[in-house]
Amino acid sequence: MPKTTVAWNETFYDNFCRVAMLSQDEREVLRCRIMGYSITEISMYTNISTAKISRIVQALRKKYDAVQKHYPDLLPVRRETEQERWQDTH
Repeated sequence: MPKTTVAWNETFYDNFCRVAMLSQDEREVLRCRIMGYSITEISMYTNISTAKISRIVQALRKKYDAVQKHYPDLLPVRRETEQERWQDTH
């Protein structure tokens, strides 16, 4: 199982998507990140440029941090991991 910044499960994913009002692209990128896909792999899977994927990932982090502060009972604190850094550079 890939290491992620959040111990994702279906409940956390659904809560985050609902509370942060994620777009379909954001939801798809998040699902791929949870599965451990790199930026390049997500780009190939979704037919979205790597630059746009990187922007979406950055936006997701900002949204998650903002939403988590207001809903700590729904979403755990996000922590950066080595796996995330690798995903961001490949």
